[in-house]
Amino acid sequence: MQIAFSPEHDRLLLRIKSSDNSEFRLWLTRRFVAMAWPSLVGLLVSNPAVTSQPSREAQQAVLEFEHENAVSQADFDQPYEEKVEALPLGKEPMLVSQMSIQRSKDDKHTVVFKPAKGQGINLNMGNDLIHSFCKLLSDAVDKTDWNLELQIVNQTRAEAQGATLQ
Repeated sequence: MQIAFSPEHDRLLLRIKSSDNSEFRLWLTRRFVAMAWPSLVGLLVSNPAVTSQPSREAQQAVLEFEHENAVSQADFDQPYEEKVEALPLGKEPMLVSQMSIQRSKDDKHTVVFKPAKGQGINLNMGNDLIHSFCKLLSDAVDKTDWNLELQIVNQTRAEAQGATLQ
């Protein structure tokens, strides 16, 4: 997975490589990222390991620990493999306009990215991968001039669940 800012398009290009060397290319706009972020963080905040804590401070500490642990185990230094054998959504990136999250009880979730019309892509992600995706997204946004602050910690549960994309 790779997220890079394209100044020419003023969008983020999300590239997702599958095990069979197929690549899915998605455009993420500033508006979409601003709307999607609270839902992604809300998914992490709703983790039972976080919600079972007795105070907001303890919840924040567990969330921060989980984030740091997941990010430290991910390999962000490995270059993105450019070899592509198939582009199931086509050569041009799909402009994402909708996202939904299907939560499950077994720490696996399905994040669905969809265009305004047509076929989208479903990503099955555990909490560790969602933490890593959030880091990639936050790092990419830091390279833009969008004036967005994407934080995992220091948000209340209400703030994190403030947006739902349909």
